[in-house]
Amino acid sequence: LSADGMRALSVRQKTLSNAIQWSYDLLSRDEQLLLSCLSVFSGGFNLEAAEEVFSPFLRGNSVPVLVALLLDKSLLEQSLDERGEVRFGMLATIQQFAQNSLQRSGNEFAARDSHLAYFLTMAEKGEIEMRGPHQAEWGDRLEQELDNFRAAFEWCLATQKVEPALRLLKALGWPWEVRGHY
Repeated sequence: LSADGMRALSVRQKTLSNAIQWSYDLLSRDEQLLLSCLSVFSGGFNLEAAEEVFSPFLRGNSVPVLVALLLDKSLLEQSLDERGEVRFGMLATIQQFAQNSLQRSGNEFAARDSHLAYFLTMAEKGEIEMRGPHQAEWGDRLEQELDNFRAAFEWCLATQKVEPALRLLKALGWPWEVRGHY
């Protein structure tokens, strides 16, 4: 999106990318890193997932503090899921910018591998829980993370990680069958 014909506008206001870059440049190093890393989530995330996946990447502030700062700067959105739990997400244009920043930073492989490890662990725990008394709760939980499981699986395919891909599919086989995701 460009507004080149409008001479009175500053450079940062001439394209959406420039506006996002201007906001990004005002962030601290940890805020920039976390924003970039959070772009690996697909379909949103909760604070627990963000902490588990990205705490090792940060030196200064904690993930909850940084998420609150990014939320205050309108770089993240907050919503409530069906169970009333808080979830976070990004607008598509901000997420694309953050993904590009992540690729340029050289942290993409580590961030996506950490994301994969978290969701593989969740899927394997969910496989067990889906066969017990908490089946409905875990069915909903796994359903809510469907986009993140797909993103983790796509990362496995893109990087030829055969074992994690097979483990993920095995763990999600029963839950996805129950929910109709053949």
